[in-house]
Amino acid sequence: MALEGAKYAEDHGYGDAYHNAVFAAQFQEQKNINDLTTLTEIAGQIGLDQEEFKQAIVSKRYEQAVLEDISESQRLGIQGVPYYIVDGRTAYGAQSYEALEKLLLGNGSKAGLSFLDQ
Repeated sequence: MALEGAKYAEDHGYGDAYHNAVFAAQFQEQKNINDLTTLTEIAGQIGLDQEEFKQAIVSKRYEQAVLEDISESQRLGIQGVPYYIVDGRTAYGAQSYEALEKLLLGNGSKAGLSFLDQ
């Protein structure tokens, strides 16, 4: 449900705000982010129309898009987060700022990253 809400928020230009608010709700406020009322409140707090948001979730408007994302992640072998894909190279797990900087600059193999393919 939260992932479908994310798709709605992204389509309406509120993707970052939604992700941040849902993250805070779950990890700072210990709220259930698989609850429609909680997600609808979050949507309203960040500026989305609550009724439209709720209808999108109830009607499963974004269910197929979420299923496609899950399928793509499985195809890529993604089993958890964080997971990085940069110029066809992949790395996973928590990384230091320096390691991510090296990955982005193209010399991640020297950064001690856990590359799955190079």
